[in-house]
Amino acid sequence: MSARIGKRDASSWLPLAATIAMIPIRLQLRNFMCYRDDVPPLVLDSLHVACLCGENGAGKSALLDAITWALWGKARADSDDDLIALGRQEMEVELVFDVAGDRYRVVRKRERGAGKKAGKSLLELEVATSAPVRPEPVEGPGAAQGFRAITGNNTRETQQKLIALLHLDYETFVNSAFLLQGRADAFTVKSAGDRKQVLAEILGLGYYDRLERRARDQAGVRRADRLALQGALESIEAELARRPAYEQRAAQARESLAQREGEAQAASAELDRLRAAKQALDQQAASLKELRRRNDEAHRDLERLEQQAATLDHEIAAFEAVAREAKAITAGYTLFVDARERKDRLDEAARAYVEQSERVASLEREIAAARAKIERDESVL
Repeated sequence: MSARIGKRDASSWLPLAATIAMIPIRLQLRNFMCYRDDVPPLVLDSLHVACLCGENGAGKSALLDAITWALWGKARADSDDDLIALGRQEMEVELVFDVAGDRYRVVRKRERGAGKKAGKSLLELEVATSAPVRPEPVEGPGAAQGFRAITGNNTRETQQKLIALLHLDYETFVNSAFLLQGRADAFTVKSAGDRKQVLAEILGLGYYDRLERRARDQAGVRRADRLALQGALESIEAELARRPAYEQRAAQARESLAQREGEAQAASAELDRLRAAKQALDQQAASLKELRRRNDEAHRDLERLEQQAATLDHEIAAFEAVAREAKAITAGYTLFVDARERKDRLDEAARAYVEQSERVASLEREIAAARAKIERDESVL
């Protein structure tokens, strides 16, 4: 059994909504009207045209009611509780169907109310996570594939998702593709406005309204995009108009860069020269430090020699006092000669000390002059 709303021909004049077909694949009933909980599933996947036949009261119409109740929550009964099998407290209908190449599963349940307690209804909608497959001979379709829940936050939201999938509500369905028993003239007895509404739903005229709204929205977006692109283009053109100035500035920058690079090279060479001069001065400073150390040693030696000279002077005086005695004179003379020689050595050491001091002073003056020149060169750089 197939509830096809429209059929696309070679001209393809019908809107997309009018060409969508809902293909029932598998129907499972539990405690729905005359069907209890021991009913095997009804597999319809391999059928193109089906005929339901049987005696009155066999449950032919109940199968069709199960499909409409699963999809829209409506059937011939006045209330959902009237659809629950006699003596049962709950019922469930599961329908697997294909729409636009995708497979879905809808499960609708109803629990009968007790006393003042209202009954409970449950609606679940799922979509297959893989492409539709051929049903198994016993278990039926869906056994070889999984489903992912797309149920809404409440029953009303889930029902709206179903209607959006089918592009068809219950009233349009029972006035077009499916005629209820005793209501074959339901369409003809409607008012002109109601018939027009039903035909609009059947032909999918609302699709054109949606297209118009989408076209207006897209036009607004395109206009905004065009204005944005136009502004961007004007900005780019303005930048291109300033390209000669940018190129001139770039040439000046390159020339300035070359000049600065030459100056940097000269400064680098001067820096190398100053570093070499500083290294030489550092070496001279080290030499001066060594000379000062030697000078200090010579000064200490001189003081020691002067002390020795004073001692010798006292000895000479003593020797002179006894010079009258020959032996004393001879001995004293010998001592005097020795003292004289020692004094000469001391005088030579004193002269060496004076020369060293003068050399140290000269080196200090040279170092001071070199440092002053370095400071002048650094201030110029």
